Amino acid sequence: MLLGLVQLIVDALSGLINVVVAVLPSSPMSDVSSVNIAYEYLGYINYFLPVGQIVDVCLVWLGCIAGFYIYMALGRWAKLFD
Repeated sequence: MLLGLVQLIVDALSGLINVVVAVLPSSPMSDVSSVNIAYEYLGYINYFLPVGQIVDVCLVWLGCIAGFYIYMALGRWAKLFD
């Protein structure tokens, strides 16, 4: 009896999930066509503005700042300084 009740609940949830998935679109990015245009000009933009290097520098900077805040939080927790 308990197994039948659990199976009924699982079947109901499965049916509900199938209905929700059927209502959703197949791909949320299928209507985006301007991305292909951006790839055409990305090389020209990257020649004058080195985007990859800017991202690398920002990531290193963010890592240093995050490390500093973690160090400060651990130091305050261990009461190394005020």
